Amino acid sequence: PDNGRLFTLVEPEIGGWGAEPGRDGNNAMYSGLHGETYNCPVEICEARYGLYVERMALNDEPGGHGQFRGGRGICIDYRVRSDASFMTCGYTRSVVPPWGLQQGEP
Repeated sequence: PDNGRLFTLVEPEIGGWGAEPGRDGNNAMYSGLHGETYNCPVEICEARYGLYVERMALNDEPGGHGQFRGGRGICIDYRVRSDASFMTCGYTRSVVPPWGLQQGEP
């Protein structure tokens, strides 16, 4: 909104990796299917795009209870500064959560 240019911000879904024998899963990982995609650092996002990043943190919602849990994903809260903006999102695992193995829960 400061210079009137159009912008597009595309970020991959950052999630937790599954647990493995003997340890919890890794937090804040990219899927191998995303290819070479990276998150946009907060400082660059705020400097180049009409957004403020209000919060970027590990998701602290409970889930995947078992001896070892899957890794935690990321929660990102944006504040859009432009009146003429729209957003498109695509997420997975919102209806069918990842399944647990060896008596672990989803």
